[in-house]
Amino acid sequence: MNYIFEEYEDTLSKLAWIDSASKSKSLEKLQDVTKLIGYPNDYTSDTIDNYYKNFKFGENYLETIINLQEFEYLTKLSALRETINRTEWIFDPLKIAAHYNSLQNSIMVTAAILQPPIFNDDGPEVLIYATVGFIIAHEITHAFDINARAWDSKGNLGILCLVETCRIYMDRARCFVEQYGQYIVSQLSKGSHIRKIDGLKTLSENIADSAGLQIAYNVYKERQKQNGGIEVRLVGFENVTSDQLFFIVQANSKCYNVTPRQRLSRLEKDTHAPQEFRVRGSVSNHRDFAKVFNCKPDAPMNPSKKCSILV
Repeated sequence: MNYIFEEYEDTLSKLAWIDSASKSKSLEKLQDVTKLIGYPNDYTSDTIDNYYKNFKFGENYLETIINLQEFEYLTKLSALRETINRTEWIFDPLKIAAHYNSLQNSIMVTAAILQPPIFNDDGPEVLIYATVGFIIAHEITHAFDINARAWDSKGNLGILCLVETCRIYMDRARCFVEQYGQYIVSQLSKGSHIRKIDGLKTLSENIADSAGLQIAYNVYKERQKQNGGIEVRLVGFENVTSDQLFFIVQANSKCYNVTPRQRLSRLEKDTHAPQEFRVRGSVSNHRDFAKVFNCKPDAPMNPSKKCSILV
């Protein structure tokens, strides 16, 4: 996580299209992000028992669930008008989750993610940066996405950028809207009935995917250089270079199966693009991807127009 944050800070510092005042605010926000990793320091049986001391089980399953929902809502309401606790965990460590919270200006990576097959401390670093490294960089980007840029380093409303810089940011964001808005979901399209991705609804996640991939890859390459430029080869993938492996592993982490009903529901409601297009969009915006796989100019995965907020 520290390596990812350092790379993000270095990248932000070098961006020419951001004015000095906006850059200063952005760097301040980045440096002030609270890092919540694994589980809370006080995550003990006594702490959990104390948290649920006022919760009462029902006489059956349904009543118990209703009581639990009521308990959770009342717990949240009790925090109304209280000072935001920037170290509070909003997800259980046993839930597979990574999240950026604008109100806390915090990034959370739960213990459930930090285990195989997503994370393996004994594995090659290329695999770690392609999975958890990407996840961390993706979440950091949410601190500067189309929504969170209206919040300052302390979680208060306060625009990060001056007018001209905000205008340039919106121009760059529009590139993502147009790019993803052209993707056709073939499984849901039939005849003249074409279903495309909503580029505006998925904008923040698409920006985070592209920027996260760029940052994670840069850190991986820097770490590879520090380790003497070692090339990793995996059994069964002997002809795949380390750089190719990075993109393959990152794409594989988004591999999933879904029913047609779920696919339609996600397309209509989810702020994430379908996984296939999260991969296709982010790698086609990555210049090194085209070099690593020798993509021809203007090939589907190497369009001449690439979208980015970090160049």
